[in-house]
Amino acid sequence: MTGAAPADGSGKARGRLRRAWGALIFLTGYLLSPLTWWNDALVNLPIAWTVASAVSWLLPPLFIPALVAAYWGTNLLGLLMMGAGGLEAAGSRRRLKVSRPLLLGSAAYTLLIVVLVWLGWVRPLPAFWRSIP
Repeated sequence: MTGAAPADGSGKARGRLRRAWGALIFLTGYLLSPLTWWNDALVNLPIAWTVASAVSWLLPPLFIPALVAAYWGTNLLGLLMMGAGGLEAAGSRRRLKVSRPLLLGSAAYTLLIVVLVWLGWVRPLPAFWRSIP
């Protein structure tokens, strides 16, 4: 019998483990994705701000481009992880597609973040620390 699953059930266990791993990847992607109202304030912006602050220590003029790139990167990574994890959890091997409304929403929100930086409400970490008395 070639191609048959082992009699001890290890094939089923591997399948369940693979699906659980896919669910964990999906959940992590959901936390990074732009699909929740709270994730930007609690997850993506702090990550993007930390990355941009680190970049601005080396090259201060690159704070805004680094902030935008890191923000977009976390959102895109979240969407891709959701897609890949969801397909893995479901046992599917289909290809991923990113929807246009999500990309447009992320672009609009990115513009809002750039305006907040321009207004001085979001600053690099070194500038923030210098402003504390």
